[in-house]
Amino acid sequence: MSFNKYKNKIFSLSVVYFSKPRLLILAIPYIIFSNLAIDYFSWIHVSVLLIFFYTVDFILLRIKRKLLHFISYLFITYFLYSLIIYNDTYYILHQFRFRNFSLLFLFLFGTLFYQKIINYKDFSFINVIIIIFSILQLLTFENETSRDEIFKNYNLETDLIKFQTKNESRKPIILLICDGLTSTNEIYNLTNNDKDLEFDNFLKLNDYVIIQNFETQSIWTQFSLSSLLNFNFHKSDTIKKLEFAKENVVFADDFKQLVYQNLLVDSLINNSVNSYSYGVLPFSKAERTNNVIHLWEKLQFNFDIEFFKENKLLQTIFHKSVMNFIDSRYLNGRTYVFDSNRENTLYNLKNTEFEKSSFYYFHYYAPHSPFSYFNEFEFLDESNDLSEVDFYNHVNYRRFMLRKLIDVLKSPKFDNVRIILTGDHGYRSELTDGRITMAAFKGFDPESIKQIRNVQDIGSFILYSMK
Repeated sequence: MSFNKYKNKIFSLSVVYFSKPRLLILAIPYIIFSNLAIDYFSWIHVSVLLIFFYTVDFILLRIKRKLLHFISYLFITYFLYSLIIYNDTYYILHQFRFRNFSLLFLFLFGTLFYQKIINYKDFSFINVIIIIFSILQLLTFENETSRDEIFKNYNLETDLIKFQTKNESRKPIILLICDGLTSTNEIYNLTNNDKDLEFDNFLKLNDYVIIQNFETQSIWTQFSLSSLLNFNFHKSDTIKKLEFAKENVVFADDFKQLVYQNLLVDSLINNSVNSYSYGVLPFSKAERTNNVIHLWEKLQFNFDIEFFKENKLLQTIFHKSVMNFIDSRYLNGRTYVFDSNRENTLYNLKNTEFEKSSFYYFHYYAPHSPFSYFNEFEFLDESNDLSEVDFYNHVNYRRFMLRKLIDVLKSPKFDNVRIILTGDHGYRSELTDGRITMAAFKGFDPESIKQIRNVQDIGSFILYSMK
């Protein structure tokens, strides 16, 4: 057979293949998305998905029922892509509940597939579009906005403090953010319960200098933390406006980028100080850390699906599918990623060996809601109005999670390091001020601590303490 005949044969087979709805083709973009979102490309995951969808296609071809093809194609489209599209468009287009979005999704795609599968019997155009889209995803590299561009776009300026006292220590510094940490004074004034003094008593017995009613410039972690790590940019009028913007989460990606590319780590490198992130995000120029759950990388798509907690392969395959939503809403997975992160933070605090002339960032997602910790602290729901009941749920959770932290910090190894323990903001409620938190310092000059004005000055303090 001549080359032209081979070519014509291949072309004819391709035309026939592309003219039919193929689940294998439909799944290709999802396979790319799900693998690009993790730290490594797994041929095992890819192979499992390809074999699965090829097998389903093979079975459907032998069951020549158009309605079954239509239902299968619509179901797989919804299962794989509805949550991805929902998350990508929520703040920009609709702000629907997922249930309502699902109905709209099924109606639109159902209409499209019905026309193509039942009426026209030709799926070539859609298949070609899917293939082209998949290739473009492989060729498209993420274009991250640089730190300088973000500073310019938001009119940000640093407010670096020049401390007046001298520092000579080379002990490592641990920055431990306790997310949503309320001031003990504020709590005790409302509860008058000695249980709420346990954490402060532990800190005092272990030579911490405590600052009660410590002010933060922001009640939102995305602004509070990024400002801390970039030497306090809260003089900016833009930040003050964003603080009160109803949908300030729309700008979250830029401020996450400022955490990732922060000025503090760059400045520490210039002083021959290594940095390590065990917090909500890795740092672009930090040393590599292993076995860390960076919480902000997991919030949109919960990689650790509780339903598949014993099977890492299934977790990875389905983490961007609608199974993510089902798990978090109906199968006890609602708080699993948060509890896993909290457990991971305590584990890394306990097991990390701290080296001299090094900076370590930990982020303990407590006592921030959701109020839960596996089976040890059953999930307590939080209402939208943040009522008195919510406040006392927060108080009970604060006691529980700070006891967990005490169990780790009482280790003798923490006598050989310098520690900054602070909230990024307080508890946002009718009874408490979200701009008031607390902080505790161990191993630092008390006179230097007095020069810290607010949470966002801590970045300057760390840099000074490492010079």
